[in-house]
Amino acid sequence: DELSNGRFNLGLGAGATDFLGWIGIPQERPLAAMRESITVLRRLLAGERVAYDGAFVKGWTDEAYLRLPVRPRRIPIYLGAMSARMLGLMGEMADGGLPLLFPPEHLANVMPLVRRGAERAGRDWQTLDLAGCVWCSISDDREAATDALKEKIAYYGHALSPLIMRQLGLSARDFEAIRQAVVVEGDLLKGKALVSEAMLKIGIVGTAADVIRRLEGLVQLGARHLSFGPPLGPDPLAAIEVLGQKVIPYFATR
Repeated sequence: DELSNGRFNLGLGAGATDFLGWIGIPQERPLAAMRESITVLRRLLAGERVAYDGAFVKGWTDEAYLRLPVRPRRIPIYLGAMSARMLGLMGEMADGGLPLLFPPEHLANVMPLVRRGAERAGRDWQTLDLAGCVWCSISDDREAATDALKEKIAYYGHALSPLIMRQLGLSARDFEAIRQAVVVEGDLLKGKALVSEAMLKIGIVGTAADVIRRLEGLVQLGARHLSFGPPLGPDPLAAIEVLGQKVIPYFATR
């Protein structure tokens, strides 16, 4: 926060069971982990001594405090989320959110869950900065753009939440062969070849015009902030130029 002159946002996420398992970290009670982490971080960043003994943050005494001057600015905490309960927690406790919008139109399901969480806590949900995360693969070469998106779906698809799976009309069973290829056999090319047309709906593929057309629908659903995530395209730098020169200016002038 010091280095960025007060522009830092702290992002937290519970992670996916499979990926945490690769490095030997068990995922136990992820909702409690996020709730307690946000609670103690807020108090630490406010300069408090934090004695806390919960389900995830265990055995802290009042020797838990920042050993450096507290910044006068309240650092915003953003929560990444896929599941219904985590999206509710986003509305209840976070300053901002990074909901995964797979497909982008999933925003229609996300917003009511965040709103209900905020209402339970007596908060105005519209004060939250919801930066909806969309995957896009941008290129005039549609085949190359599709291939780049397939690679991401093959790697991450099996870890998506049931909520997202239902939105796509899919289930974990549909990703099992891909998971076997990528996670068990270590064959990403094989997994990529198994990605179906239904799975490709997770993201946006095509030109700036294609991206704008899909995002128009999100604006109508109430989107005010979007985060463009990987793969971006077969040439990420070229895709960033398209986003910066064509897509963002289009919406900034509206």
